Amino acid sequence: MAVCKHERDRPAGLRPNTGQLHTERRFNGWLGQCLPRESLLNSVPKRLRQELRIKISYMRVYVPVTSAELLAARAADNGAVWDLPAGFGHEVTPQLRAIFPDADDEELEWEAFNAAADDSLAMVLASPKVAPVRAIISVDIPDNSITPIAEATVVSRVNIPAVPGAKIAAVHVDEPELAELIKSGRSGGKLSAAAHNDIADAHLLWYDGSELSTVIADVLN
Repeated sequence: MAVCKHERDRPAGLRPNTGQLHTERRFNGWLGQCLPRESLLNSVPKRLRQELRIKISYMRVYVPVTSAELLAARAADNGAVWDLPAGFGHEVTPQLRAIFPDADDEELEWEAFNAAADDSLAMVLASPKVAPVRAIISVDIPDNSITPIAEATVVSRVNIPAVPGAKIAAVHVDEPELAELIKSGRSGGKLSAAAHNDIADAHLLWYDGSELSTVIADVLN
């Protein structure tokens, strides 16, 4: 039984400065598979689960990474896993909902996803030894283990715990053609406004967690 829905279409983007919908931004199957709940409850007797009515709620979190983190992930049965370090990620927070009260869940998820892509770009520009592509790892984390960041400048950003062997729901990376733009930011010390806009407007490729080896072979090499 999955504990989060399978998204079908890429939602319309929201830009934080305007709150306007960018309906041209759409793509298919972008969030991938969901995390099974049963595997996390096997140690709880069925009768006890029924008596206590245990219900674990998961949140999809978009973790900005670089190629170094992708290379640290590993194949596993029916997908891939990653030793998720404690740090930060992006999710649909109450603050994000407050900014865009008329947006639906998919639109809000797309805004959190975009914020993760922006953070990944900053990480890549600051790390000359990693591949010049943005990357995001999508994971499902128990909601009660995620904590808000006080006075966060990006309202979708949250603190996340370390999760050894976290199942990867999906991997998102830039097309290789975008690498030259990112390299220009490294060599010049700063991206031009035009280059930054071109990168922000580019769609990240979506891969299921089971396709991790494809990402490494086709995109990172």
